[in-house]
Amino acid sequence: MDPILLRAFAGALAALAIGPLSPAQAADQGPAAQPAPAAPTPQEASLESLLALARERAAKSRVEAAARLRILIAALGLPFEENSNQIRKTIQEILESGDLSTAPLIEALHEPEGSPKGSNAARALADSKAGNVVEELEATLQKQPMPWFRARAAWILGRQPGGRSTRLAIKLLDDSEANVAQQAALSLGKLKAHEAVQPLLSKLPSAPPTVGRALLTALAQIGELKDPKVTSAAIAFLETPASSEALGAAAEVLEALRKTEPARAKELLVPGLKAIQRPGAPAEAAEAFLRASRQVLNSADREAIAILKKILADSPDFPVKSAAAFALDTGKDPSGAAFLLKPVNEAIKENPENTVLLRQRGQIHLELHRYRDGLRDYDEVKRISAARKLTLNDPEYWVEYARCQAALKTLQAAADALRQAVNLGAKAKDFRDFEEFTDLRKQPKFISLFETDSAEK
Repeated sequence: MDPILLRAFAGALAALAIGPLSPAQAADQGPAAQPAPAAPTPQEASLESLLALARERAAKSRVEAAARLRILIAALGLPFEENSNQIRKTIQEILESGDLSTAPLIEALHEPEGSPKGSNAARALADSKAGNVVEELEATLQKQPMPWFRARAAWILGRQPGGRSTRLAIKLLDDSEANVAQQAALSLGKLKAHEAVQPLLSKLPSAPPTVGRALLTALAQIGELKDPKVTSAAIAFLETPASSEALGAAAEVLEALRKTEPARAKELLVPGLKAIQRPGAPAEAAEAFLRASRQVLNSADREAIAILKKILADSPDFPVKSAAAFALDTGKDPSGAAFLLKPVNEAIKENPENTVLLRQRGQIHLELHRYRDGLRDYDEVKRISAARKLTLNDPEYWVEYARCQAALKTLQAAADALRQAVNLGAKAKDFRDFEEFTDLRKQPKFISLFETDSAEK
């Protein structure tokens, strides 16, 4: 490697408190490399300087490119997220231009748990387009590395699609460390590996809580829920003390079953609601399950509705009460809407032109699918704001307004509201999936509203 360029690299690294190359790294650079660090200048002390040096010109040889790669891998230990993103991008450029081995990055996975360098190396490998990532991971795994290496490897596999990744992740389901097995299961779900269904099912009966949730999540992501063992395992999981993991997994399975096996989704309703009633049931997981239950609940589910009423009356957590109230409304029980609307109705009676309260009630009506009532509130907010010569510049208001209009089939008005939201900074990704826009998305003249580019201009 060019000695002048090497000294500049070493100076930048010293200024960044990473240190010079080790003797072993220097030995990889060929006989011309003599890593005698120069005193760093202010320019060399910046990360931008380091990256600029790496990109300065094409490496003259694979040896020089490999040296640059090792320097940048050393820089992955920087604790700043923005910096590590830039470094990983530069590493990818060098790997792609030089046809180099990913072995130095694999080596960085041995860094102890919690190390920025190890985590950033894992992310760089996950994004790598080099064809030998999984092969080199497998070779290193055969040497029985430490658990944190195995967990990082399992995570990377989910981002490197292919049969070899799937086979290796299935092997890692047998790992004695729960974190490794958990990551392997989640990677199989991300890969949507249908050949992993039976191995995932076979682990369910004896899995610890965190692994059990990952196994159920993977099965839900793969979409293979026809086997009754999945529902049975989720119900059994709900009856264990691991209420947080169990409720979270049950919510994911319930949501997936709703789309593929709606009749069987009902089997999870009552066990999940009973789990929410147990002392210490975590609020966040309870909310997730209650939100999912709205998609399968109806007025015939009397036992579920009775439990929801008790949750509404007894839960100490207001967000859980609110989620139960929305679910009750889905089941056509009036107590849900009464709980949600009574306080805001009383406040509006005292302050009939308070636009914050009116919009809050509009949002409740929107979530209750009472679109006409919601539109009335949003129109009132518009009227009062215009009378006060105030501009409605909140993009979320216009998205909410558009949802009401779209649900009432006034599509042109909905499209106009969405355009207003986009002009105020709304992104298509934030609103394109709302169910109320289903018909709007089908209209050729409105489709551009839901394209990312049009919403991000």
